[in-house]
Amino acid sequence: MLDDPDDWLPEALAAAREELRERGYDAGGVVARQAGGRAVASDTSDVCERPTGLTVACVIGFTLACGWMLLGLYVQAHPRPNVPQWISAALLLGGIYEFACMAGLWRMHRAAYGALLLYVCLAIAAVSLIGTRLLAFVLVRLVLPLAVGAVYYKDMR
Repeated sequence: MLDDPDDWLPEALAAAREELRERGYDAGGVVARQAGGRAVASDTSDVCERPTGLTVACVIGFTLACGWMLLGLYVQAHPRPNVPQWISAALLLGGIYEFACMAGLWRMHRAAYGALLLYVCLAIAAVSLIGTRLLAFVLVRLVLPLAVGAVYYKDMR
């Protein structure tokens, strides 16, 4: 009926809407279907769409978490005399924890934002043990997911 764009007249669109309404489909987001002789309603209006800013922050976070884990493996495989032994374990565990936080933010869970705040506090404490040169790096690197998460916190579940 609506194969050709020339057929998209207001009357044809109204007829198509009426046909959908007769078959049990509503344009408002609620679809009623016949399932085994009974009507079943499925509501699609509450589907949560991830904001673009949060998606970008999560992709960057996933990448940097993998980088931390690879750096931890490298430090463990090639020990340096001036680097403490616990650094490789801290980098590995920090990368795994950050990856888990980003996975939670990707799914838009509020608990993941709280876990990310805890991670920032732990990262600041760990970096302050090493030296303050890296403190600015850690703060700048973690500001993006924290800021984006704070903006979209009310949309999370």
